[in-house]
Amino acid sequence: MKKFISKLMIWLLIFLSITTILSTANSFYLRKWTLLKPKTCPNFLFLGDSHAQTSIHPEIFKNELNMAQSSEELVFTYYKLKYMLSNCPIIDTIAYSLSYHSLLEYELKPTNFANESMMRYSLILDDYLNITEWNQLKVLWLNFIYWKLGLPNKYIWNYSIQAFRNELSFDKLPFRGGAVIHKKSNIDKANVIEVINRHFFSESGEAHNLSNMQLFYLQRLIQLCQDKNVNLIFYTTPVSQSYMDRLPKNYSKWQHSILHYLRNQPSCHVLNLSEKSVAPELLYDHDHLNEVGAINFSKALRRSIDSLLLSSTY
Repeated sequence: MKKFISKLMIWLLIFLSITTILSTANSFYLRKWTLLKPKTCPNFLFLGDSHAQTSIHPEIFKNELNMAQSSEELVFTYYKLKYMLSNCPIIDTIAYSLSYHSLLEYELKPTNFANESMMRYSLILDDYLNITEWNQLKVLWLNFIYWKLGLPNKYIWNYSIQAFRNELSFDKLPFRGGAVIHKKSNIDKANVIEVINRHFFSESGEAHNLSNMQLFYLQRLIQLCQDKNVNLIFYTTPVSQSYMDRLPKNYSKWQHSILHYLRNQPSCHVLNLSEKSVAPELLYDHDHLNEVGAINFSKALRRSIDSLLLSSTY
């Protein structure tokens, strides 16, 4: 028995030693990712989810940087902005795409998508353990701890090896995001009921409520911009009439209430463009624009933003 315990202790010490070495090496190389910035830091940054990706056309906004990411929750947008303001302090204006479902509760389950989503942002999550509604994200605890300690797992090795090989690039950041252009319309094949159910209802059919966590990080986002003297523009994007007609009544009221609140916050501005009718041929599906729609929308948004920038009260 004593021999077994001795061998076990030896193997345990070997394991801990190897883990410590790997953890130290990984932590060193992973930190290099957190210092990356664009070749030319922008003054203006677009943030949000897939609606910002598909609505902002790079030919209209050539000097602005679009870092919107599909399915990005506001909680992650906050940390992305914090990272960018640290590495590019010349940023003075942020435009955030606020969708009808941006501030709703969401369900993260132990799936590959959920794990990879967490890993995508783990490079920049510094005080993430302080978030509210942590029970919503408990399935990601283990991967988060792995990342913060630099312990090896399949999500970490790739970034660590790239840093070791000096293959670092801002555009390779896992949370980089960017514009997505849909050349044609796919709205005839899109199922608006499926979209509405995915955005506003759980799998059991229960309607999502406003998320305390998302609202908390909305306030943190506003406060961060105020502290850094950064102007914050919230804008909404067009959806199809079928989508509008099927919006649960509460959500439309909630959005109007939230937009009203945002308009009264210092350094915040609201451009509500989601209620303007848009021709079906300008949509990719029921809540995303195609390229022609993105060009038209971007031109209108450009004019609105330029008007704000020229305003004496801005």
